[in-house]
Amino acid sequence: MGSCKNHYDLGVRFFIGASVVVLLSAACSSPPDKTKAELLDKYYSRAELFFENEEIDSSLYYLEKCFEIDRNYSDALYLRGKIYLYKDGIYNRKISASSLKRAVLQDKGNSEYHYSLGVTLEKQGFLKNALDEFERAAKCDSNDSRPFLKIAEISKKIGLRYDDEDYFEQSARAAARAGNISNDPESYYKQAVALYQMDRYAISARTLEQAVNISGDPSMIVHCELLLGTNLVRTGNFDSAYAVFESARRKMGKIGQAEMDNPRFLMTPADYEALTNESSYKQKKILKQFWGELDPDPTTEINERKLEHYARYIHTQLTFSIPEKSIEGIGTKRGEMYIRYGPPNSKNYVLGGSGTGRDVPKWVWTYNHFDEPITLVFEDTFLNGDFDFPFPSPNWTAADYANNPAYLAERMRSSNPQVFGLNMGAGPLYFTYLPRQFKGSRGKTDLEVFLAIPFAQMQFERRGGMAYSDIDWRQVLRYPSWRLADSSTVERTYEIRASQIDNPGLDMSDRLKLSAYPDTLVLAVSLRDLRSNYAGIAKTGIRLRDFYTDKVELSDLVLARRIDKPPRRLDFAREDLRILSNLNNRYFAGEPVWLYFEFYNLQPGPDGKTSYTINQKITEKKSAGLLAAIKETVTGGEIFEIVTSYEGSSIYTHENRILTLELSELKAGDYYITIEIIDRISGNSAAVSESIVLYR
Repeated sequence: MGSCKNHYDLGVRFFIGASVVVLLSAACSSPPDKTKAELLDKYYSRAELFFENEEIDSSLYYLEKCFEIDRNYSDALYLRGKIYLYKDGIYNRKISASSLKRAVLQDKGNSEYHYSLGVTLEKQGFLKNALDEFERAAKCDSNDSRPFLKIAEISKKIGLRYDDEDYFEQSARAAARAGNISNDPESYYKQAVALYQMDRYAISARTLEQAVNISGDPSMIVHCELLLGTNLVRTGNFDSAYAVFESARRKMGKIGQAEMDNPRFLMTPADYEALTNESSYKQKKILKQFWGELDPDPTTEINERKLEHYARYIHTQLTFSIPEKSIEGIGTKRGEMYIRYGPPNSKNYVLGGSGTGRDVPKWVWTYNHFDEPITLVFEDTFLNGDFDFPFPSPNWTAADYANNPAYLAERMRSSNPQVFGLNMGAGPLYFTYLPRQFKGSRGKTDLEVFLAIPFAQMQFERRGGMAYSDIDWRQVLRYPSWRLADSSTVERTYEIRASQIDNPGLDMSDRLKLSAYPDTLVLAVSLRDLRSNYAGIAKTGIRLRDFYTDKVELSDLVLARRIDKPPRRLDFAREDLRILSNLNNRYFAGEPVWLYFEFYNLQPGPDGKTSYTINQKITEKKSAGLLAAIKETVTGGEIFEIVTSYEGSSIYTHENRILTLELSELKAGDYYITIEIIDRISGNSAAVSESIVLYR
């Protein structure tokens, strides 16, 4: 019995001890791991669901339940970071960053954590830190295009702030990588923007064409086409740029088009204010003429200056805008100056130091377009990326005020509202031209444009003893409204003896006709040497005379070195003549001077015939100035004049003439050649003069 009792006591004691251990264990420990994981899963799923439904407070409640179980639960830290980023605001971004940093510490290989942390840091303005996180995200998952797009965007931002080509390179590479992963037009667009900022216009254009081909988003296509047009302008491909810009503008709507067309940065402030005070109809009329007058080459169908304006507008929006602060590039001072005057001849970024409160980042631009270089300073006064003209400081001297950028800019606006120089080709082609007016048909006036191109300006191809040059010649007449009056275009091949190529005194002489109703018009002439691609433009205002009157009228005189008319023909038209014109009117004394002119509106007599007199006068040009007049009075000097008269009669009321003047007996000097026509029946007369220079 005793033995059994002992055994019983031992069993009781063992059972009681085991029970105590179990009870103590239950009291001192958390739920089993399986239960813990299940609870975390349950709470996190609910938090995620509430976040998706935008029930933020409920989501945060269940996240706190997660943290009660495991304060370092990485998924919960990640979701809390996303929630506080969603809530936004300075304080919430700080909480978001802190939570996401803890998540990253728990799982350094999670690309989503790095990506979200990068987004938060970008929102906080820590661009370089954000860039590091996006690079880590891309390293963790090289098949996710989002980090590469962010790397492209932030690298571009930093590149724009500091004008740093290394960051543009990084942006282009990242965007290209994103494009390879997703074949997404946005990736190609970002790549093209970076390439554009590095002046790689041709590659940028090809990338944009790729984006347009795969994009179905009209808004993205507009962005791509606007930048594509800008690239084409920069490469001098104006015809294609015009087509692309027009395609984009058709998709933009009237507000976007009006913003691009707004000329406020091409006019003086006074002119723009006057324009805005006009009626809508009058504004359209003024603007049509305004753009026409700015057109550097009216001989083309397109207005290169307007395309350049579009390109500057797009550059300004891409380069100086700060979307996160709702700042548009065209609303910045740098944007205005760029649209008016284009890129500065030099620019320099100056970092702010730790000195006075005025020691802020600055951009320093210098323009050499004016009589003297002008330097403009733009400073980031409020450190928000919007560089404006500096505010005057109490420490400014008189020199500082004299060079105040705001004052200089206002002076530029008022005296030189805009600057543009069209680079037409490989280099400038210089030529001389002279318009001569004649009576046309059906009330119009014919304008013969006589042209001289020095041989030294032309590129020839030698073939044996001859040499050949090809010239593209375009010319137009436009009415004051800028409506086209007439145009003519020819491609001509000129043949000369090879031995004449290097003669600096010889010109290529030619002429081409236009016709328009009498008015004040604009004449533009454009030449391009097709072998050298050198080109030149000339533009001038001209008043076309009205030859349809009841008075005798004389055409302009054409002076030439030689005029050949068709052989064995008494009557000839102007078009039949081969005229070797002389546009500078300089002759050797022994050299013959050829004249061509026409006269109109003679009155026939009772016999149906006209009767007239032609007086040809050669008059020594009187010296100008008071001293010359005194000298002539003292010496008894007389003005030398030769008059030769011709009598004529015809059944035609208008005729033409070729005359040859022999001036070998005259001394060197300046002379007038005057042709006068007297209608002996009506008594009306007309005269026209040209000056010439004789030298020996």
